[in-house]
Amino acid sequence: MFNLLIVEDEKIIREGFARVIDEFEDFQVTAVRSGEEALELLETGSFDAMLLDIKLPGMSGLDVLDYVRDQGLQDVLTIIVSGFNDFDYARRAVDMHVFEYILKPVTPSRIREIVEKLREALKAHKQQELNVQLMEEKIDRARPILKQSLFGDILSESQTEEELLERAKFLDTDLQADRYRVILVKPEKGSPREGEGEGGGGGGGWEFFRQATNQKIYEIIVEFPWLEPVEAFFLTTYSFALIQMGKSGESTCPEDYALLKKLFYKIHRETGIAVLMGIGNWVETLSEVRESYKQASFALVHSSDTSTAGSGPCRYYREAIKSGLETVPDFKESGEISFALINLDGDSLKRMISEKLARSLSENSLEPISFIVMYLHVVLSVVGEYAHFDAEGVRKRVAEICLLINQHAAFAYPEALYTLTDQVLDGIRKERSLMNNDLVQKVKKYIYAQYDQDICISGLAQELGYSPNHVGAAFKKETGQTIHDFWHTVRIEKAKTLLKKKNLLISEAAVKVGYNDQYYFSNVFKRYTGVSPKTYRNS
Repeated sequence: MFNLLIVEDEKIIREGFARVIDEFEDFQVTAVRSGEEALELLETGSFDAMLLDIKLPGMSGLDVLDYVRDQGLQDVLTIIVSGFNDFDYARRAVDMHVFEYILKPVTPSRIREIVEKLREALKAHKQQELNVQLMEEKIDRARPILKQSLFGDILSESQTEEELLERAKFLDTDLQADRYRVILVKPEKGSPREGEGEGGGGGGGWEFFRQATNQKIYEIIVEFPWLEPVEAFFLTTYSFALIQMGKSGESTCPEDYALLKKLFYKIHRETGIAVLMGIGNWVETLSEVRESYKQASFALVHSSDTSTAGSGPCRYYREAIKSGLETVPDFKESGEISFALINLDGDSLKRMISEKLARSLSENSLEPISFIVMYLHVVLSVVGEYAHFDAEGVRKRVAEICLLINQHAAFAYPEALYTLTDQVLDGIRKERSLMNNDLVQKVKKYIYAQYDQDICISGLAQELGYSPNHVGAAFKKETGQTIHDFWHTVRIEKAKTLLKKKNLLISEAAVKVGYNDQYYFSNVFKRYTGVSPKTYRNS
């Protein structure tokens, strides 16, 4: 339905225009006799088009057009009606981008011709607005996933720094800086509230609690008064990666540490959960962020190591290296193992095992023992992320590997680590699949119950205890549809049922399934079914 305003001082002509335009079902007509009345309506109402007489008592039609232009109402398509065949009037009207300029007297057939042309123009304009709206909706829906993908590409070094900065700009994320570092934040399973859920300290209560506080921790991190900008990403379901950006010289360690401790206490105070932090070194370019991430991963593994000096919830890579951990292999290996496990990259893990053990064993050194111990330590740390993981089976496998070490059975090390790796990766896949399937069913149940209401993915995700990007990605992976596509599909299926009732208007069916704009409903219906609601009903 389009709203059209008639501005004409002569009553007979005004009412005649209104009668002809009322023949078109697409238009809701409002008629006034002066420019002043028109301005009042334009200020308070919403009009798509205007039929405007130039010669009016008091304020002229051109004055009204000036107002429309000054107020930014150029979307109001205007038809000028004039009793004067005056070139200057026509020129000014063209300069003001009027839709049509017609001379009196105007026949009803001429009015119908102009209104028909106007209707097609308005439909085209409405379709353009709809396309823009749909595109913006798609971008908004995909934004969390695109942002997560951006972080993955920063770590994978698959794009140039210029390409990464351009993608970040598109996502309203400013990654332009003189230096960067990665801070990893991981909720600690030994939280004071772990036993609050059903079953005391059991996995079910802890799982529920972690989901319920996940979004809250993210919000605390984002809203925290950082001295230098931070961009936060969900690393796994329960962990976070922060890219901190600096514009000046490096912060002094005491000030920096004090700020991170404030974040630690703020999270603990507001959620009751303790977190561990691993902090990488500052690097100068985005392409080096991967190295800072590996450093942060290494520091995070040792953040709760009470056997080292300076231990605590916030551990810098430089501290981990200086605190008696020199016997641990290169931090790159620790970070790469954690990264590969999280990303289910078994080939990289087995290649690392093969190369490291082959080189070390050929040199007859003790380094393979150190590598194996570090590998097992990282594996157990990652497994601890998952509440329903068969941790007992993994520990049994680890014990078998330790027995091999005691027996000096070096020939069996590689195969034992390969077997452990396969077992852990399979367990992670199953855990994620179970979590995602349960999550998808909850999302579907939510939509079936409230399909006629507007959906907010961030609100839904918060209610379910997950991040928006995790919910969207999990749903798409399990169903092949985005959440909004499924929501529209459910609405359209409900609408099909309603359209079979011949006594129900199409506009009424649209409202019942949540579409207040019949034109928008028709477009969505056709997009999902291939036919219009009217065609579907008649078929």
